Amino acid sequence: MRSTFLLILLACTGCAQVQYLDQALTLKAYSDEKDAQNAYVAAHDARFEEILRQSRDPAAFKLYSHKEDFVRAFGEPVFCRAPRAQGDLEECLYRRIVKPLESPRVLLYFNAAGGLVRWEGGGS
Repeated sequence: MRSTFLLILLACTGCAQVQYLDQALTLKAYSDEKDAQNAYVAAHDARFEEILRQSRDPAAFKLYSHKEDFVRAFGEPVFCRAPRAQGDLEECLYRRIVKPLESPRVLLYFNAAGGLVRWEGGGS
């Protein structure tokens, strides 16, 4: 009798675990996604801190004379505005992702060939 009771008890608890498996997997996926988002933000902000540090030196960006060099070293900019008129420069913005209005900004200006013309912000 006791072994039958234990068998029924174990069978019922197994059903409860299987019944909520989909919800548990959804919560696990949500948690994993939040972890990935936090890791992305931390990596982006670390690259931005490096841009800020380097922008304080007048000769800082000589190693990154083209847009591709910046993207390779610091990731994609938050925003780029294409030239609106002939002769205008492409303007690219780097800043922190979280609390954008409170973040310092670094604006980079590239010519049509992708060469760095100048930058603003970050103490430059």
